[in-house]
This record gives sequence, structure tokens and C-alpha cells, in this order.
Amino acid sequence: MKTYETTLLYLLKRPRDELHVRGLERKTGIAAQVISRNLKEMEKQGLIKVKTIGNQKFASFLFSEKSRSLAAYLLEKEKEEAGAELQPVIDRLKDIKVRIIILFGSSIRSMAKANDIDVFFTDCTLDAKEIDKQTTKLSGELPKPVVPLMLELGDIKKEYEKQAVQDAIAGIVIKGFKEYIELMEELQ
Repeated sequence: MKTYETTLLYLLKRPRDELHVRGLERKTGIAAQVISRNLKEMEKQGLIKVKTIGNQKFASFLFSEKSRSLAAYLLEKEKEEAGAELQPVIDRLKDIKVRIIILFGSSIRSMAKANDIDVFFTDCTLDAKEIDKQTTKLSGELPKPVVPLMLELGDIKKEYEKQAVQDAIAGIVIKGFKEYIELMEELQ
């Protein structure tokens, strides 16, 4: 993924944060000069909003028809570019009947070093027992056990301040791009 795309996706996944260039540099590993240039272009295109306090600029995702469309493309691209070791996991999880599925935790950084596969499910059409049953079955088919985290949309809004919820929703979206973007907008 290009630095521009990585920066925009990072801002999308942190809907309540207003991040300055140095903060984005620390979080993404992209050089401050590159981020600064990217933010200027994003602001010009109407993809982010920028607030200036003193000589610091703070950026956040700006939800619009154009930015939602680009965000959906970037979420799909992130899923497709997930490592080869994650593709079997993605292929098996995407058919579970829930609106949003997100891979998160250590497995998205390195499946080899991970103890398990953390998966966030929300807005479930299945009950918790059925999801547990399906993830238990998948655990037998995949190289690591699947650990489900389930929250309804309303509970995500109530529990958003918890770091575990923020970490979960900042993972790789497998299913429900449009719904995920709507959730991020509601959380902002």
C-alpha cells in the first residue's frame, strides 16, 4: 500500500483521533515530510479535515461520498494485500453470517509468532453460541485457534474508550466495508 493510502486508512480507523504529523509518523512509520505532503493533498481533495493549533496541524478523516468510496476501496485493497498466510483465514471467515468481520491482534502482524487468530464480529445475525460453534470448527481447520470477540453496534459505541475495542476495530476488515465505514462515521 502506498504511504498516502496507509495514512488515510490509519485516519479512517481512528475516528475520534485528531493526529498531528509526528504522531502519524510514530504510528505508521512513514516519514513526517511524506505525511505532511500527503495531508496537504488529502485536505485539498476533501478527504480529511485539518485543525491548526499554534504551528501544529491535527488531521482527522472527513466523511463524504468521495472519502467513503475511497475508504471502501482501501479496505478491500488492505484485505487483498494481507499476507499469504492470512488468506486461508480470510477465505474461511468471510462466509460467517455477520455484517462486519475484522481480523486483529498478533496474527495480522505475524501468523508464525501468533498464539491464536483474533476475530472481531459485530451485528450478528447468528447468536453467540452459533459463532462459537463455527469458530471452534475453524480452529480445527486453521493453523491456530480462532478467538472470537463479539459486540453489537450499540455496545461498540458504549465501549469504544476501551483500548481492546479500539485495537479490534483497527484491524483488517474482511467483510462489511460499507457497514464498517458507517460505524466509523458514527463513532466520530
